[in-house]
Amino acid sequence: VLLSMAQNRPNPFNPHTSISYSLPKPGRVTITVYDVRGAHVATLVNAELSAGEQIVEWHGVDDRGIPVPSGIYFAQLDTDQGIRTVKVTLAR
Repeated sequence: VLLSMAQNRPNPFNPHTSISYSLPKPGRVTITVYDVRGAHVATLVNAELSAGEQIVEWHGVDDRGIPVPSGIYFAQLDTDQGIRTVKVTLAR
């Protein structure tokens, strides 16, 4: 099993989207959403997880729970095994 991150569904989305990913080994996982300027928007996952298929949802809000504007965002999966990124489009 390789580290992988699938394209979010639906994309574009409103009001929420699901992102699935697969971990080859257990370990620390962080999934962070960034805007097109590279600014941090939200942390979706920051935990020790077991190997296998995982799913996280993003509801189009920042870390304070405030809705973010329509636009292009990047969800980045960061693990000891590598980094994967998908482009996410929010259409309000």
